[in-house]
Amino acid sequence: MSTPAILCAAAEIALNRYLRLEASVIEECAKLDGRCMEFTLPSAGFGLAVEFMPSGVRVLPHAPHGADVQITGAPTALIAA
Repeated sequence: MSTPAILCAAAEIALNRYLRLEASVIEECAKLDGRCMEFTLPSAGFGLAVEFMPSGVRVLPHAPHGADVQITGAPTALIAA
């Protein structure tokens, strides 16, 4: 099941606002430009990818060029980690 675009857009906006609270974090995102992390939540039936860019991150339903890192687990387990 694909993650709805509206959920990706909301997550992207929230995450970028949070990242911009600390200027050095945006600099670190720029260093990771083009890298991608993919989160899969099988119990919830969806996943999403976070792609790093010089201006922050982009949240997508799936990794556009394959993920550099893949994380799979239950939402509660990922939050607890």
